[in-house]
Amino acid sequence: SSSSSSATQSGDSVAAPVQNQEVSAACAPAGGTSSPPNAGKVATVVACGISNDFEPNCIPMVVFSDPQIVTVGIDPDIDQHSEMNLNSFRFPFSASSRAKTLGDESGFVNLVADEEGTIVGFQAIGKHVAELAGEAALAIETATSIDDLIGTIHAHPTMSETISEAALGVAGEPLHISGK
Repeated sequence: SSSSSSATQSGDSVAAPVQNQEVSAACAPAGGTSSPPNAGKVATVVACGISNDFEPNCIPMVVFSDPQIVTVGIDPDIDQHSEMNLNSFRFPFSASSRAKTLGDESGFVNLVADEEGTIVGFQAIGKHVAELAGEAALAIETATSIDDLIGTIHAHPTMSETISEAALGVAGEPLHISGK
């Protein structure tokens, strides 16, 4: 267990320039920022007076601790979202073939969808979950549906397939665990 940790959340420095821009309900694919180069691009475009939707919910927050922690988008456990009609499913790594081959089955991924089935949130705790942040951010930024995520082929065995396993759970069809 590591006693030190650091949190990174890219894009904080561009929040002020784009605050007055109109924000879409879902993240705008061309307008999101998830790294310093993208933040610079957004700031430049906005400074030139070009409209650029920006949704900070799409920025992944990663804590590089042991275990790692990732959150992107809406966390249904936060009070401000308690009035929303959200569906979520927590897929445990104990049911993941890749986690078993890595020798660490502790942790989970949690996928959150709105009532229309659009992915709006992702949380994960465990080894190697930082590697899942990009797919989660892309799914939220592009307003991916649960069905689209289920239909996306994930290599087996990989940690990324835990995201599609969680999507199956949100749809009420968990594949490698029983019940919801």
